[in-house]
Amino acid sequence: MDQSVYEELLKVMQSRRGPYAGLDIPEFFDLVKELFTPEEAMVNNILGKKPEPLEQIAPKSPLDPKTLSTVLEGMADKGLCATFVKGGERVYQGLPFMPGIMEYQFLSGRDTERDRNLAHLIHAYQTAYEAAKGVTKIKFPLTRVIPVDKTIEVGNQIHTYDQVATYIQKNDSIGVGTCYCRHAAKLRGEDTHDMPMNVCMWFGHTADYIMERLGGRKVTKEEALAILDQSEDAGLIHMSRNTAENIEFLCNCDRWHCEVVTQVLKQPKPGAGSSTRVTNPNSTRRNASPAKHASTAARPKPFQWGKMTFPLSIWTDVSVAPFAPPGAPRRPLSWSLNPDFRHPRKM
Repeated sequence: MDQSVYEELLKVMQSRRGPYAGLDIPEFFDLVKELFTPEEAMVNNILGKKPEPLEQIAPKSPLDPKTLSTVLEGMADKGLCATFVKGGERVYQGLPFMPGIMEYQFLSGRDTERDRNLAHLIHAYQTAYEAAKGVTKIKFPLTRVIPVDKTIEVGNQIHTYDQVATYIQKNDSIGVGTCYCRHAAKLRGEDTHDMPMNVCMWFGHTADYIMERLGGRKVTKEEALAILDQSEDAGLIHMSRNTAENIEFLCNCDRWHCEVVTQVLKQPKPGAGSSTRVTNPNSTRRNASPAKHASTAARPKPFQWGKMTFPLSIWTDVSVAPFAPPGAPRRPLSWSLNPDFRHPRKM
């Protein structure tokens, strides 16, 4: 049963899609056998993409309901499935590798021998995956960058600081956890360049789950805004899932370890032109200095990274108009990176 259940798990993870969804290589099986016991793998394979109560999951499982409940609860505690209360009823949901299982493994910031081993297994799988399949061509971005202190006409993907603040203000449940990308790098013994760690935010049901089970910390709206400011001051990129409406999480990413940024920079034509990150002198960002922002944003200092010179605009099929006089041409982009990913005022 052991190997067959993991072979079935491969198909299930492929069906859930997302980055590193599943590939029939030894590194995949090394990773999933560390993550899932055979019994947990079997339960994972029957979980749906949408949340379901135990009563709907039980008929699909050979386990009796009590045993199934115990396994599900254990998996939820390990970040292998999501759980939360919906309509007064506890539900469970299958997760993709990313965003999902991989991030949840390191959300608490633990540093144990198993965590270090797991970080190396994940990295080995990701490396082997890319070697086997090549860099995945980004046709529709899974995530979106959320610029801060910038006025734009929103097509549908980029949001200003004020809009991010709106997400924060309308969520009563906000949790903060450790950055997966930087903590995984730390566990592998890599330099994290003194970037802040506990700055990734989660909202709504997802926040409830990470606070209840994975060591996430509950924060107030004011604390969440302060974390956003801290991340901006550190030069981090504000990124969320590419959805049209609400966001479930807000990551604050760096240029060294962020999965999305490093994947974008591996694209055949990751960037062209000049930076469109223009500070809005009328921004309502707390402690903003309009005069300083306006003067320093005009001429960002270029930053050489290998063969690439920043400022760098990463092109996609999303059209937005940067802060500019009326009638300015629209440009097809959704991600804009500053020199060294730093805010102009930091240069």
